[in-house]
Amino acid sequence: MLKKILSFTLLALALAAAQAQAPAPAYPAKPVRMIVPFPPGGGTDILSRLVANKLTEVSKWNVIPDNRAGAGGTIGIAEAVRAAPTGYDMVMGQKTIWWSPPGCTKT
Repeated sequence: MLKKILSFTLLALALAAAQAQAPAPAYPAKPVRMIVPFPPGGGTDILSRLVANKLTEVSKWNVIPDNRAGAGGTIGIAEAVRAAPTGYDMVMGQKTIWWSPPGCTKT
């Protein structure tokens, strides 16, 4: 009986040690998407590209602006609301678009 308890304890300790030594995956493992809810060439697009370049330079993340224009920013905000909560999506916008329906309601 003591042998079983001892072997079970050693097995549990070995599994715990193996799990503790497993390195966490580096963030980000894929490019980070910056959703821009306005068309290319506008002020928000230019600013988002500058911010994305600076984030890439400083943090070594690969930040890619993704323009989703239309409906006064609602299409881009809806895209952000529907995105999976993985930490790989962010939104660049103006204060006027945060009150659009997709930003206020859960879909």
